[in-house]
Amino acid sequence: MQAPPEDHNPINRAYEAWAARTPVVCRGLCVGLAACYGFSWILDLQRGLEVVPFRIVRRLELWRLVLSPCVGNSLLGTVVALFVLGDGVGPRLEQSWGSMRMMLATLTASIVINLSFCGLCYLFTMMFGSAEPALASTSGGWPLLLCLITIECLSSPDGTRPLPCIPIQVPRDRYPAALLLLLLILGAPKLALSLGCAYGYGYAKGYLEVLKPKPALVARCEASSALACVTSDPTFVSAERSLGASAFTVSGGDWADPENPSSVNRGFGTMLAEARQAAFPPEPPGGQGRVLGAAAPAAAPLVPTPTPPSSQRT
Repeated sequence: MQAPPEDHNPINRAYEAWAARTPVVCRGLCVGLAACYGFSWILDLQRGLEVVPFRIVRRLELWRLVLSPCVGNSLLGTVVALFVLGDGVGPRLEQSWGSMRMMLATLTASIVINLSFCGLCYLFTMMFGSAEPALASTSGGWPLLLCLITIECLSSPDGTRPLPCIPIQVPRDRYPAALLLLLLILGAPKLALSLGCAYGYGYAKGYLEVLKPKPALVARCEASSALACVTSDPTFVSAERSLGASAFTVSGGDWADPENPSSVNRGFGTMLAEARQAAFPPEPPGGQGRVLGAAAPAAAPLVPTPTPPSSQRT
Protein backbone atom coordinates (compact mmCIF):
# COMPACT_ATOMS: atom_id res chain seq x y z
CA MET A 1 0.00 0.00 0.00
CA GLN A 2 1.45 3.31 -1.08
CA ALA A 3 1.85 6.11 1.42
CA PRO A 4 -0.24 9.26 0.82
CA PRO A 5 1.63 11.90 -1.19
CA GLU A 6 3.32 14.60 0.80
CA ASP A 7 1.55 17.95 0.81
CA HIS A 8 3.88 20.63 -0.54
CA ASN A 9 1.44 23.53 -0.07
CA PRO A 10 2.86 25.64 2.80
CA ILE A 11 -0.47 27.32 3.55
CA ASN A 12 -2.29 24.00 3.77
CA ARG A 13 0.41 22.50 6.00
CA ALA A 14 0.35 25.53 8.29
CA TYR A 15 -3.45 25.37 8.55
CA GLU A 16 -3.39 21.66 9.38
CA ALA A 17 -0.79 22.25 12.08
CA TRP A 18 -2.84 25.10 13.54
CA ALA A 19 -6.06 23.05 13.43
CA ALA A 20 -4.37 20.12 15.16
CA ARG A 21 -3.49 22.15 18.25
CA THR A 22 -6.44 24.60 18.41
CA PRO A 23 -9.46 23.47 20.48
CA VAL A 24 -12.53 22.57 18.48
CA VAL A 25 -14.85 25.42 19.53
CA CYS A 26 -12.33 28.18 18.87
CA ARG A 27 -11.40 26.58 15.57
CA GLY A 28 -15.06 26.39 14.56
CA LEU A 29 -15.64 30.03 15.46
CA CYS A 30 -12.63 31.13 13.40
CA VAL A 31 -13.67 29.09 10.36
CA GLY A 32 -17.26 30.34 10.65
CA LEU A 33 -16.22 33.99 10.83
CA ALA A 34 -13.88 33.63 7.87
CA ALA A 35 -16.56 31.83 5.83
CA CYS A 36 -19.23 34.45 6.62
CA TYR A 37 -16.86 37.23 5.61
CA GLY A 38 -16.14 35.43 2.34
CA PHE A 39 -19.87 34.91 1.63
CA SER A 40 -20.55 38.59 2.36
CA TRP A 41 -18.89 39.41 -0.97
CA ILE A 42 -21.50 37.28 -2.75
CA LEU A 43 -24.63 37.35 -0.58
CA ASP A 44 -26.08 40.10 1.61
CA LEU A 45 -26.21 38.16 4.86
CA GLN A 46 -26.29 41.21 7.12
CA ARG A 47 -29.88 42.13 6.31
CA GLY A 48 -31.15 38.76 7.45
CA LEU A 49 -28.88 38.19 10.46
CA GLU A 50 -28.25 41.58 12.10
CA VAL A 51 -30.03 42.46 15.36
CA VAL A 52 -33.04 44.73 14.85
CA PRO A 53 -35.18 45.08 18.03
CA PHE A 54 -38.43 45.47 16.06
CA ARG A 55 -37.87 42.25 14.10
CA ILE A 56 -36.89 40.26 17.19
CA VAL A 57 -39.73 41.44 19.44
CA ARG A 58 -42.58 41.74 16.92
CA ARG A 59 -41.64 39.10 14.34
CA LEU A 60 -39.79 36.68 16.64
CA GLU A 61 -36.73 36.37 14.40
CA LEU A 62 -34.75 34.89 17.28
CA TRP A 63 -31.92 33.49 15.16
CA ARG A 64 -30.54 37.02 14.95
CA LEU A 65 -29.58 36.85 18.64
CA VAL A 66 -27.09 34.06 17.92
CA LEU A 67 -25.90 34.72 14.37
CA SER A 68 -25.46 38.49 14.39
CA PRO A 69 -21.74 38.32 15.42
CA CYS A 70 -21.01 36.51 12.14
CA VAL A 71 -22.04 39.42 9.88
CA GLY A 72 -21.12 43.07 9.61
CA ASN A 73 -17.39 42.47 10.15
CA SER A 74 -14.85 44.39 8.11
CA LEU A 75 -11.64 42.81 6.86
CA LEU A 76 -9.67 44.29 9.77
CA GLY A 77 -12.34 43.21 12.25
CA THR A 78 -12.30 39.67 10.88
CA VAL A 79 -8.51 39.45 11.12
CA VAL A 80 -8.56 40.73 14.71
CA ALA A 81 -11.32 38.25 15.59
CA LEU A 82 -9.27 35.39 14.13
CA PHE A 83 -6.29 36.34 16.27
CA VAL A 84 -8.41 36.74 19.42
CA LEU A 85 -10.30 33.46 18.98
CA GLY A 86 -7.53 31.43 17.37
CA ASP A 87 -4.50 32.56 19.32
CA GLY A 88 -4.37 33.20 23.04
CA VAL A 89 -7.64 34.52 24.45
CA GLY A 90 -10.07 31.96 23.04
CA PRO A 91 -7.91 28.82 23.44
CA ARG A 92 -6.89 29.78 26.99
CA LEU A 93 -10.53 30.12 28.00
CA GLU A 94 -11.42 26.83 26.30
CA GLN A 95 -8.53 25.01 27.98
CA SER A 96 -9.61 26.51 31.31
CA TRP A 97 -13.35 25.84 31.00
CA GLY A 98 -13.57 22.92 28.62
CA SER A 99 -14.97 22.97 25.08
CA MET A 100 -18.62 22.41 25.97
CA ARG A 101 -18.69 25.13 28.62
CA MET A 102 -16.91 27.45 26.20
CA MET A 103 -19.59 26.85 23.58
CA LEU A 104 -22.46 27.32 26.03
CA ALA A 105 -20.92 30.44 27.57
CA THR A 106 -20.35 31.99 24.12
CA LEU A 107 -23.93 31.33 23.03
CA THR A 108 -25.28 32.70 26.31
CA ALA A 109 -23.17 35.85 26.06
CA SER A 110 -24.33 36.53 22.49
CA ILE A 111 -28.00 36.07 23.41
CA VAL A 112 -27.85 38.15 26.61
CA ILE A 113 -25.90 41.03 25.02
CA ASN A 114 -28.29 41.24 22.07
CA LEU A 115 -31.38 40.94 24.30
CA SER A 116 -30.04 43.76 26.47
CA PHE A 117 -29.55 45.85 23.34
CA CYS A 118 -33.15 45.23 22.30
CA GLY A 119 -34.47 46.03 25.79
CA LEU A 120 -32.57 49.33 25.99
CA CYS A 121 -33.71 50.32 22.51
CA TYR A 122 -37.36 49.76 23.42
CA LEU A 123 -36.80 51.64 26.67
CA PHE A 124 -35.47 54.60 24.69
CA THR A 125 -38.50 54.31 22.39
CA MET A 126 -40.89 54.65 25.34
CA MET A 127 -38.86 57.45 26.92
CA PHE A 128 -38.55 59.63 23.81
CA GLY A 129 -41.74 58.59 22.02
CA SER A 130 -39.91 57.78 18.80
CA ALA A 131 -39.80 54.53 16.86
CA GLU A 132 -36.25 55.15 15.66
CA PRO A 133 -34.49 53.30 18.53
CA ALA A 134 -36.65 50.19 17.92
CA LEU A 135 -35.47 50.14 14.31
CA ALA A 136 -31.79 50.51 15.20
CA SER A 137 -29.49 47.65 14.24
CA THR A 138 -26.24 46.16 15.43
CA SER A 139 -24.03 43.40 14.12
CA GLY A 140 -20.44 42.27 14.20
CA GLY A 141 -18.36 40.24 16.59
CA TRP A 142 -16.76 43.06 18.59
CA PRO A 143 -19.25 42.97 21.54
CA LEU A 144 -18.68 39.22 21.98
CA LEU A 145 -14.91 39.56 21.49
CA LEU A 146 -14.70 42.33 24.07
CA CYS A 147 -16.72 40.16 26.47
CA LEU A 148 -14.26 37.26 26.08
CA ILE A 149 -11.26 39.58 26.36
CA THR A 150 -12.67 41.00 29.60
CA ILE A 151 -13.24 37.56 31.12
CA GLU A 152 -9.78 36.35 30.10
CA CYS A 153 -8.13 39.54 31.34
CA LEU A 154 -9.67 39.28 34.82
CA SER A 155 -8.75 35.58 35.00
CA SER A 156 -5.11 36.00 34.00
CA PRO A 157 -2.45 36.51 36.70
CA ASP A 158 -0.37 39.03 34.72
CA GLY A 159 -0.17 42.51 36.24
CA THR A 160 -0.33 44.84 33.23
CA ARG A 161 -0.98 44.67 29.51
CA PRO A 162 -0.15 47.10 26.69
CA LEU A 163 -2.86 48.69 24.62
CA PRO A 164 -2.73 47.86 20.90
CA CYS A 165 -0.55 50.31 18.94
CA ILE A 166 -0.04 52.43 22.08
CA PRO A 167 3.01 51.88 24.34
CA ILE A 168 1.04 52.23 27.57
CA GLN A 169 0.88 49.52 30.23
CA VAL A 170 -2.61 49.25 31.76
CA PRO A 171 -3.51 47.17 34.86
CA ARG A 172 -5.30 44.01 33.83
CA ASP A 173 -8.52 44.83 35.70
CA ARG A 174 -8.74 48.18 33.86
CA TYR A 175 -7.49 46.95 30.50
CA PRO A 176 -10.97 46.07 29.09
CA ALA A 177 -12.32 49.50 30.02
CA ALA A 178 -9.29 51.20 28.44
CA LEU A 179 -9.70 49.08 25.30
CA LEU A 180 -13.40 49.98 25.18
CA LEU A 181 -12.57 53.68 25.45
CA LEU A 182 -10.04 53.35 22.64
CA LEU A 183 -12.57 51.61 20.39
CA LEU A 184 -15.23 54.21 21.13
CA ILE A 185 -12.80 56.98 20.19
CA LEU A 186 -12.18 55.19 16.90
CA GLY A 187 -15.93 55.17 16.15
CA ALA A 188 -17.08 51.72 17.26
CA PRO A 189 -20.76 51.15 18.22
CA LYS A 190 -21.13 52.59 21.71
CA LEU A 191 -24.12 50.72 23.14
CA ALA A 192 -23.30 47.21 21.89
CA LEU A 193 -19.63 47.34 22.91
CA SER A 194 -20.47 48.79 26.31
CA LEU A 195 -22.92 45.94 26.91
CA GLY A 196 -20.29 43.38 25.90
CA CYS A 197 -17.71 44.87 28.27
CA ALA A 198 -20.25 45.11 31.10
CA TYR A 199 -21.28 41.47 30.61
CA GLY A 200 -17.63 40.40 30.76
CA TYR A 201 -17.02 42.30 34.00
CA GLY A 202 -20.19 40.92 35.58
CA TYR A 203 -19.36 37.36 34.49
CA ALA A 204 -15.77 37.50 35.76
CA LYS A 205 -16.68 39.21 39.04
CA GLY A 206 -19.33 36.58 39.89
CA TYR A 207 -22.42 38.76 39.50
CA LEU A 208 -23.87 36.54 36.75
CA GLU A 209 -23.59 33.13 38.38
CA VAL A 210 -27.10 32.28 37.23
CA LEU A 211 -25.94 32.54 33.59
CA LYS A 212 -22.89 30.31 33.95
CA PRO A 213 -23.28 26.76 32.57
CA LYS A 214 -23.93 24.30 35.38
CA PRO A 215 -21.75 21.15 35.60
CA ALA A 216 -24.82 18.93 35.19
CA LEU A 217 -25.80 20.70 31.96
CA VAL A 218 -22.24 20.45 30.65
CA ALA A 219 -22.16 16.71 31.41
CA ARG A 220 -25.50 16.12 29.64
CA CYS A 221 -24.31 18.02 26.58
CA GLU A 222 -21.05 16.05 26.46
CA ALA A 223 -23.00 12.79 26.65
CA SER A 224 -25.54 13.83 24.02
CA SER A 225 -25.34 12.03 20.68
CA ALA A 226 -26.52 15.18 18.88
CA LEU A 227 -23.21 16.86 19.69
CA ALA A 228 -21.04 13.87 18.77
CA CYS A 229 -19.52 15.88 15.92
CA VAL A 230 -18.02 18.17 18.55
CA THR A 231 -17.20 15.74 21.36
CA SER A 232 -15.53 13.24 19.00
CA ASP A 233 -13.03 15.78 17.70
CA PRO A 234 -9.43 15.04 18.77
CA THR A 235 -9.00 18.60 20.08
CA PHE A 236 -12.17 18.50 22.21
CA VAL A 237 -11.45 19.47 25.83
CA SER A 238 -13.79 17.65 28.17
CA ALA A 239 -14.79 18.99 31.57
CA GLU A 240 -12.53 16.41 33.25
CA ARG A 241 -9.52 17.46 31.18
CA SER A 242 -10.06 21.20 31.59
CA LEU A 243 -7.17 22.98 33.31
CA GLY A 244 -9.07 25.56 35.34
CA ALA A 245 -6.97 28.46 36.58
CA SER A 246 -3.74 26.70 35.63
CA ALA A 247 -4.51 27.35 31.94
CA PHE A 248 -3.38 30.95 32.47
CA THR A 249 0.06 30.03 33.84
CA VAL A 250 3.23 28.86 32.15
CA SER A 251 2.92 25.30 33.46
CA GLY A 252 -0.78 25.09 32.74
CA GLY A 253 -0.61 23.47 29.31
CA ASP A 254 -0.12 24.29 25.68
CA TRP A 255 -1.89 27.65 25.94
CA ALA A 256 0.23 29.49 28.48
CA ASP A 257 0.16 33.20 29.15
CA PRO A 258 1.86 35.04 26.25
CA GLU A 259 3.30 37.59 28.67
CA ASN A 260 5.44 34.86 30.28
CA PRO A 261 8.29 33.07 28.52
CA SER A 262 7.35 29.64 27.26
CA SER A 263 8.85 27.25 24.73
CA VAL A 264 5.41 26.07 23.57
CA ASN A 265 4.29 27.31 20.16
CA ARG A 266 0.92 29.05 20.18
CA GLY A 267 -1.87 28.78 17.66
CA PHE A 268 -2.85 31.29 14.99
CA GLY A 269 0.26 33.41 15.32
CA THR A 270 2.51 30.40 14.81
CA MET A 271 0.48 29.38 11.75
CA LEU A 272 1.78 32.41 9.83
CA ALA A 273 5.36 31.77 10.96
CA GLU A 274 5.17 28.14 9.81
CA ALA A 275 3.75 29.17 6.44
CA ARG A 276 6.58 31.67 6.01
CA GLN A 277 9.18 29.08 6.98
CA ALA A 278 7.70 26.49 4.61
CA ALA A 279 7.59 28.96 1.72
CA PHE A 280 11.16 30.17 2.31
CA PRO A 281 13.10 27.23 3.79
CA PRO A 282 16.56 27.95 5.22
CA GLU A 283 19.61 27.13 3.18
CA PRO A 284 21.12 23.69 3.86
CA PRO A 285 24.42 23.63 5.75
CA GLY A 286 27.55 23.63 3.68
CA GLY A 287 27.03 26.81 1.70
CA GLN A 288 25.32 27.38 -1.62
CA GLY A 289 25.15 24.58 -4.20
CA ARG A 290 26.16 24.68 -7.80
CA VAL A 291 24.02 26.44 -10.39
CA LEU A 292 22.72 24.18 -13.15
CA GLY A 293 24.80 24.72 -16.29
CA ALA A 294 27.56 26.64 -14.54
CA ALA A 295 31.18 25.66 -14.82
CA ALA A 296 32.58 23.42 -12.13
CA PRO A 297 35.00 25.07 -9.74
CA ALA A 298 38.64 24.60 -10.61
CA ALA A 299 40.32 21.73 -8.80
CA ALA A 300 43.20 22.47 -6.52
CA PRO A 301 46.62 21.57 -7.98
CA LEU A 302 48.13 18.35 -6.77
CA VAL A 303 51.27 19.32 -4.86
CA PRO A 304 53.25 16.56 -3.15
CA THR A 305 53.38 16.95 0.56
CA PRO A 306 56.98 17.49 1.69
CA THR A 307 58.30 14.76 3.94
CA PRO A 308 59.91 16.08 7.11
CA PRO A 309 63.56 15.07 7.62
CA SER A 310 64.22 12.14 9.90
CA SER A 311 65.46 12.96 13.38
CA GLN A 312 67.76 9.87 13.58
CA ARG A 313 71.54 10.24 12.99
CA THR A 314 73.23 8.42 10.19
